[in-house]
Amino acid sequence: MTAALAAAALVGAWGCGASSALVVRTGATELDCPEPEVTSTLLTHDVYEVVGCGRTAVVRCPSRDACEVVPSGTAAPVPRVVEDRPEAP
Repeated sequence: MTAALAAAALVGAWGCGASSALVVRTGATELDCPEPEVTSTLLTHDVYEVVGCGRTAVVRCPSRDACEVVPSGTAAPVPRVVEDRPEAP
């Protein structure tokens, strides 16, 4: 299997979620920063932190083809950590 086919299979198996290019493009527009200078970090399954040109924004991508900037001061979804689990009998 060629590398391109392997990559396509991996993307198909990955499921929903925006492409990193769309996340970076959305962040670059919001940050008024060239795309090559913007990086993104996945925070939750559809929320990313984008950083570029000394600024930071949070981007939510609820589908493969749509991303939106989370307004400053608005809490982005944060994964819940469950620590208090009852012990098994």
